[in-house]
Amino acid sequence: MKIESRIVRKIEGVESITVKSVLNPTKGFISSFDYSINPYIGCLFNCSYCYVPYGFEQSYGTWGRDYWGRWLKVKTNAPQLLERELRKLYVKGKLADTFIYFGSVTDPYVLPVERRIQLTRKLLKIFLKYPVGFINIQTRSPLVVRDLDILKELNNRIHHGIAVCITIPTNRPDIKKIFERRSPGLVHRLKALEKVYKSGIETQASVAPLLPCEPSTFAQSLDKVCSRAVLDPLIEIEKKRRNIGVFEFKKPTVAARTRQSIYSIIHRHNLGEFFTEKYFESVKKIFIDVLGEDRVLEGKFGYNFASLTRKKTTQQNTIKNSVINEKKTKNRQLKDFF
Repeated sequence: MKIESRIVRKIEGVESITVKSVLNPTKGFISSFDYSINPYIGCLFNCSYCYVPYGFEQSYGTWGRDYWGRWLKVKTNAPQLLERELRKLYVKGKLADTFIYFGSVTDPYVLPVERRIQLTRKLLKIFLKYPVGFINIQTRSPLVVRDLDILKELNNRIHHGIAVCITIPTNRPDIKKIFERRSPGLVHRLKALEKVYKSGIETQASVAPLLPCEPSTFAQSLDKVCSRAVLDPLIEIEKKRRNIGVFEFKKPTVAARTRQSIYSIIHRHNLGEFFTEKYFESVKKIFIDVLGEDRVLEGKFGYNFASLTRKKTTQQNTIKNSVINEKKTKNRQLKDFF
C-alpha cells in the first residue's frame, strides 16, 4: 500500500509527508465520534467560506491560511499507521465501539490527487480487515462513487454500517461559481449522492453553509436521493438545545468560523439578504415541507446525528441485555433455591 512519491511530485503544490498517527481523537463539532481521519493536510478546492485555514496558523503561520487552496500534503505512511492503530484497538477489544469521522479538516476525495494515488481507497480497504463500529465520510467530491464496491462491503461488515455525506450548499451554478470556483460541479455531486443512496448506504446532503439557492427546487432535488439534509448557516444563529434522549448539546450551536474574505465577496455581489436568520429560517421551512421534519436537521446536531442515534441504540441494547441477564440470574437462583 505504498504511496508513490513520484506521482505526488507531479502535481503542483502537492508534497509527500510522513506522520506519527492517523487516528486523531475528536472534539468540538464532531465530539460524538471517537476519532477523525484526514488522509491529507490542506485542500485544493479553495472554497471561499472554509473554516479550516485558521486551524493551520499555529503550525504553518499565516502562510497556511493565506495560500489555502494552493497546497496539499499527502500522508504517505497513513495506510501502515492505520493498520497498526486499528490492530491495537482490536487487541484492547475496543474496535467494535470505535466511531470514525472521515474528512473533518480536508476532503478525502480531493481532486485530482485522490484520483491518482487512491490514498483514501487504500485506507478504506484496511477497515475491511478491522471493521469498526461506524464510519462517516464527509466530502464534496463525486469521486466517492469510485469506491462504491468497498463502501457497500463496509456497510454490510461494519457493526453499525456507514454513512456518506456530500456537501451541496446551493443548487445555483452562478452562486457556486462565486463561492466555490474550483470545487466539483453541483450536478455531479447530486448524481453521486443518488448513486450512493440507491446502493443502500445511508446518505446525507450537507447544505453547509447554506448559500443563496432556489429552495423549493433544491429541496425537491434532494428528496429522492438522500436519507436526510443538514442545514448550517454561514452566519452565527443561536439554536435551541437539541437532544435525542441520551445525548444532548447544551451549548448553542453556531456556524463554524469562516474566512474573512467571504464578507467582502458577499458585499461585492450584493448578496447580504441571503445571509440572514430570516432567510435561513425560510429555507428551512421549505425543506421541512418537502422532506419532512424528521429528515431536516441543523448544525452540530445534524453532523453528529448518525453517530448519536447509533450510540443511543447501542446503549439501549446494552441496558436491555443487562436486564435480560439479570432476569436469567434471578431465575437460576430461584431454581436452585427450590
